[in-house]
This record gives sequence, structure tokens and C-alpha cells, in this order.
Amino acid sequence: MATGDIRRLIDMIKNQDGEGSGLDADLLRQFSPSQSPQANQIPVLNGSGQLWLPFTQTPILVNGQDMMSRTFYVDAENGDDSNDGSESAPFKTIQKACGSVPVGGFGYIYLYGGQTFALNASIILKHKSLFFQNYGNGDRYTITSFYHDNGSSAWIEHFKLYNSKLVFWNSIFDLPENNTGVNIDHNNNGLLHCKGDQLVSGIHFYYCIINLNHTGNVLISMHNYGSGAAFSGISLYNVTFNINHSNTYFISAGNAPFSLRKGANITVNDNTDDNRTFNDLISGIVKDANGVPRNIISNIVF
Repeated sequence: MATGDIRRLIDMIKNQDGEGSGLDADLLRQFSPSQSPQANQIPVLNGSGQLWLPFTQTPILVNGQDMMSRTFYVDAENGDDSNDGSESAPFKTIQKACGSVPVGGFGYIYLYGGQTFALNASIILKHKSLFFQNYGNGDRYTITSFYHDNGSSAWIEHFKLYNSKLVFWNSIFDLPENNTGVNIDHNNNGLLHCKGDQLVSGIHFYYCIINLNHTGNVLISMHNYGSGAAFSGISLYNVTFNINHSNTYFISAGNAPFSLRKGANITVNDNTDDNRTFNDLISGIVKDANGVPRNIISNIVF
């Protein structure tokens, strides 16, 4: 399938024909904005001032534009976060683009192909649905981050999800080396971290490359909070994993409940001596006395 525009992904799922039949049929429904009880009003820019509008699922038009469905472009080399985020005047950082999508909103975020976007601060996403797609020269874009430490533990700058949905299309995730020399908490150290109490988040990968380069690298981490849990739905289709170090994971569940749909064309290139398979890249699965997993719903056997 050609890369194309990411809006075609929605049509494929909606029609469930051709190659779309291999994708997650629930994806379209999952990416509908849902009303947030925590936010009754949202701020939007209106000329030189700020206009506060009531929170609603009905399209809100300001100067003819639907403020709950936004499209932004990001160019790490030539963009500027003081721009308006259009293709002719792109933002510079992912943080700015994500923050410009309103609570409960739906965002298409286009990242310039061939560039690397490094998170120098964590991105908190609450009740947002975001699609990430490349544009420009047709190459994949790369997302990476940085490690920090407080002397006793290390952590990575990351996307922090509270009841939010993400789709990554034609992406490269290049997880960084940990040069801090201190211990890493896998359950809180993913580039994509699902948090919250009794909330649902979704993360989906299509035509992506995931490079796990150093010990402690985790792409998706979750945490089970007391009596509640951050339940997460994860799916992937046509994804390549490059494992360049031991003790690395695609998912660290932290005993939290989640669902996992493994689509076609999943390749694991283990460049270590561990000979790991896809199942070995998942940690935190809880099994009963009979060896039956209790915190995962999946189309593969663990």
C-alpha cells in the first residue's frame, strides 16, 4: 500500500475492503472525540484575542474552520512555533502542534519527512485523538527523546496519555541511549506512557520502524493505579523492530490491563545474542496458576 494521505486510513477502516480488512475495525469509533467532564469550555484563538467556547461534540466554526478538528504541519529545521502551523508556515515542535489541538478534539499532525523530532519536554495529552503522518519528500520522520536522572533513577521525556488516542503512520521511533548510569523503572519509562485512573487510551502503528537501541528502552509503558487502571488498546500493522540491546521492550504493562492486536507483516530483527521474538518484547503479563494471561486480550497466544 502506498503511503498516501492518512485520511485514506479512515476510509479503509470504514469500508473494510482491500487491505483495510486487515486493520482494526474499531479504530474509527475509538477516534471519535468524547466529551470531557473536566472541561466545560475550551480556549481558541480568534484574531488577536482568545475566545472561550462551550465544550461540545458539535462542530464549532470560527472564521469557517472547525475548531474541534485541526490540521497542523511541523518542520523541525525550518519551522517556528510562533507560526500558525499551516503547510506554508509550519510549527517547529511536536509539543506546539499537540498543544494546539483542543481538549476533546481531533488532530492531523504532519511531520516533515527525513527529519528527527526530539522531545525536550514531555507532552501531556488529555482527551485528544491525534494522527501523525509524514509530508514533504516522502521519507519517514523520526521521533526520539532524552534521558534524565535524579541520582537514583532515570526517565525519558515522553508522550503522557490520559484517555487519548494516537495513530502513527510511516514513523521511525529511535529510542535513545541511557548514559545516566542509574536504574530505570520500565513501568514509567516508555516514550508513550499511558496514565490515569479507569481511563482508556489507544495507540496504533502502521508502516513504522521501531529501534530499541539501549538497555531499558521501552516504547509503551503503563501503570496500574491502585483500584483503578489505565486500560490501553494497542495495534500494529506492517511494523519492523530492530533490537540492538538486551532488556528492551515494545510494551511494559506494569500489570495493567490492555488489549493487543498484531496485524500482518510484523518483523523482529534481533541484533543481540538473545534471539528474541515478538512475544519476548512484551513484559508485565500476569498469568494465573494455569498459565493463562489475566490482564491482556489479544489475537496472539502468550
